[in-house]
Amino acid sequence: MPLAINRLPENTSRLLIPVFYAVLDTADIASLLQFESVDVGSVYIRILRVLPVFEAFHALVLTNVVSTEIISELWPRIWAWADCIDTLRDHLPFVSPFSDVYSAFAGLFVALLRRNTTSSAIKALISSTSGVYEFLARAWAYLLRAQENFYGLCQISEFLRLALHHPHVDIAVFLEELVFGAGGSWTDLATLIVSHLHHVCPRPDSPITNDTLNMLPGAMKLMLQANTSAQFRRALWEQGSVPALTVISSAMSLSAPAIATSLPGAMLRVLTGNFLLQPAQRRIVEALRAGLLPALFIFALKSEDELIKANVLRMLEIDLPRATCFFTVLTQLRLSLDDVRDLDPATHFGRWEYVDHWRRFVKLVEHRLKVVEIYETGRLTALRACDSLQCGEIRDKRQLKRCNGCRMAYYCSPSCQKNDWRNGHRTSCRKLRARYDADVIDFSDKDRSFLRALLNYDYAACRENITLRLLSSMRTDSSQISVVAFDYSRGQCRISISRFKTANEKYLPMETQRVRQGCGRNALHFMRIYKGMALRAMPLRSGSARLYEGLQQIVDEMPPETADGPPVDMEKYRAVVRRLLESEPLQTH
Repeated sequence: MPLAINRLPENTSRLLIPVFYAVLDTADIASLLQFESVDVGSVYIRILRVLPVFEAFHALVLTNVVSTEIISELWPRIWAWADCIDTLRDHLPFVSPFSDVYSAFAGLFVALLRRNTTSSAIKALISSTSGVYEFLARAWAYLLRAQENFYGLCQISEFLRLALHHPHVDIAVFLEELVFGAGGSWTDLATLIVSHLHHVCPRPDSPITNDTLNMLPGAMKLMLQANTSAQFRRALWEQGSVPALTVISSAMSLSAPAIATSLPGAMLRVLTGNFLLQPAQRRIVEALRAGLLPALFIFALKSEDELIKANVLRMLEIDLPRATCFFTVLTQLRLSLDDVRDLDPATHFGRWEYVDHWRRFVKLVEHRLKVVEIYETGRLTALRACDSLQCGEIRDKRQLKRCNGCRMAYYCSPSCQKNDWRNGHRTSCRKLRARYDADVIDFSDKDRSFLRALLNYDYAACRENITLRLLSSMRTDSSQISVVAFDYSRGQCRISISRFKTANEKYLPMETQRVRQGCGRNALHFMRIYKGMALRAMPLRSGSARLYEGLQQIVDEMPPETADGPPVDMEKYRAVVRRLLESEPLQTH
């Protein structure tokens, strides 16, 4: 019928519209849905009269002979029958695959939304129809299970794209209906999306054609909605969205049709968006395992798309370097770098800044892997300090017991734990436990432990220079707490020293109180990692107060600073600082 309609003169084809209107009469839908009390054969015959109308009307819509007014009148009937047939799907003996029925519905819906002459009011009518996205999700799931209707999946993807592009769509309602249609949970919707990605591209070497490219934009736009929903985002991660996106990106990097479009750049943007959110290191490990590094090399070689180049550059400059403070990322990079060892960065990346960032990244990874080797011996995390301020003794961590409440405080004896409980841990234990629980969500035990190891390593490597700069800082105002920040947010460790203003101590009451009560054995150190660019308190513990007291004595003996006088040459104090550090060998974070 559709082909015949395409050949009809315009005036003749218009005469079919009253026929369509009559066939789509909704008066008997209510009785049809009372399935148990109606003859199956009569229900089936009635539906067989309706189905050809969808295809025929679709053909008319494509010829642009249907006015906005006609669409407005017919849409409620079209939707009512689509919803009815979907409801009866599992109760009727359809001769043709039901995937063909869903494909016909989706194709018509897309044609109505996409038609050039369709008014915004009609698009709003269709997009805001209650239940239409629930229907879409059920059709999507059915087509994926059938795995035999390419056209239908393309129409589903296009309907998603058009709906999300429309300003009248209520995103909250849109997502709620999709969730319900997919099965009732965010996990069900995430499973549907990731299954779609696997269907389009199951392997990194799967061929990507112009046809398969049409199946991706809708799913990609839908995944972007997870940026505003933590539940949706976490469900996508749990179902493997990042490996699936990486596999598709890898396949696209090898596909001439894909490279010629803007889709790979958009796909990389969706992928790298996951590296900005917590816990990013887990997403980066998943992407590396799925072949991220080879894909970056090939994209950089073949594509002139500025969006692709911007995403590749961001990963080389920021995302990957700052993730190298995590044990899980480094151990995966130890394997993943072998996949690109034989590739010439100068040939693939072309631009000198790309090559420079890549070489600096590899150098950083190689350095951090040496830290991993030391960490795996246990030396970098072997020591812990007793958290009782009256004790503070640094011992082998196996000799200390951890507080069962907060899981963050350590004590060398029951008496030390009791003393600390009376001296403030009673009020801080619950807050520390909240921090610990947040860490458990974001970090594996190995990652959390390695952060302390890395900080101990970098502090030991720069201890003399840090202490010399602390001496200069103490000279300006010894009443304020000196703060040392280790910034890993861009990969390389950058160390800064500042004074913590007394007015700001209210933001870190536990840490600053322990520094002031620690009698020179506690120092306030911070790590800045990717996590929201926030500072992570990592106090430095010393076995005695000799270092602090020695520095304070030097400050007291320094000549007074004058506005017009020459600056004090701090280098002349390096030797005495070195001797002080030698007298205080036991320090740990």
